[in-house]
Amino acid sequence: MQTMRKIIIMLVLGAASFLSVSCDTTSGALTGAGTGALVGGIVGHQSGNTTAGALIGGGVGAAAGGMIGNQNERVTRLETQNAQQNAYDQGYQDAQRRRY
Repeated sequence: MQTMRKIIIMLVLGAASFLSVSCDTTSGALTGAGTGALVGGIVGHQSGNTTAGALIGGGVGAAAGGMIGNQNERVTRLETQNAQQNAYDQGYQDAQRRRY
């Protein structure tokens, strides 16, 4: 029981160290890892192996959350690029109209 507490504490401290990095991938991975570890721990407890369930759930949750966060970053970056391009195009068109 003492070993399991140490493992959980180390996982929580390790995950908390990534909070200083502010990107969607990292925050998605942390959220996924926390949620996955919690659900995995509950499921693992019901089947008699809490630690393994928490570790597996945390790993799967981190991977899924990281992928979702990465996709969110890509969408945000594309939206920003499109907004910049639209603003440039509008300015160019306004300048063309003023010339004539």
